[in-house]
Amino acid sequence: MSTTNHFNKAMYCVVLADGSIIGFNKDKNDFVTLLVDINGKVKPNRLGQDVFMFSIYNAEEPPEICDKQKYENLMTYSGIHLGGLDKCGIPLDTYSYADLASKDIEDSCNKKSSASLTGFGVGSACAALLKLNAWTVDKNYPW
Repeated sequence: MSTTNHFNKAMYCVVLADGSIIGFNKDKNDFVTLLVDINGKVKPNRLGQDVFMFSIYNAEEPPEICDKQKYENLMTYSGIHLGGLDKCGIPLDTYSYADLASKDIEDSCNKKSSASLTGFGVGSACAALLKLNAWTVDKNYPW
């Protein structure tokens, strides 16, 4: 992953037999995320194109970053989620397709969205968007 701009955010990396790379990260809030570069060192090494995010969320112990009510109203599960995390530490796959494709959410799957200060950047939500689109990359896919 040293050819990607996400290399410095992955604490540990594993190269699989097919050349794909899985990077593991734990940030200052103890959020655990996985980066998967499906074609390894082969370029373009971009979020949403050949690098995808997964996050691990513990619903029994939600973060204490945002208002408690935000977590109490959240209907999600503990485990691995597609996409990164929002600024409150909530998995991006809890959002709707319209939200994930809009520029209004940080790190969304829209080239015009802004990057989160704590996240991995624009495109972090693309794995969640693809799942909601039945794993189809259609003409509306931003990359």
